[in-house]
Amino acid sequence: METTDVIISKGADGADGVDGTSVTVTDNGDGTSTISDGTTTVIVSDGKDGVDGTNGVDGVSVTVTDNGDGTSTISDGTTTIIVSDGKMELMEQTELMVLTELQ
Repeated sequence: METTDVIISKGADGADGVDGTSVTVTDNGDGTSTISDGTTTVIVSDGKDGVDGTNGVDGVSVTVTDNGDGTSTISDGTTTIIVSDGKMELMEQTELMVLTELQ
């Protein structure tokens, strides 16, 4: 990949821009607000909450047992994993498939 150096010299400051127009915001008390700069007026409505989505499936309870050797056993009665220093040692290949599906 070829690179090209470009040197930009500092030029003279440009002329100041025209001052902006202040606006007012008025709460209309009916779920709308009026925004005006004295020339242009816009009325905006409050946003509405969307429809709630469906609830997710309940999770499964698990037990965590300290093995006393720097590891912990986590089990839901069907799948068991041993965690040590952030690493998982799987008991069976089927458990790997279950863990992959849960992630």
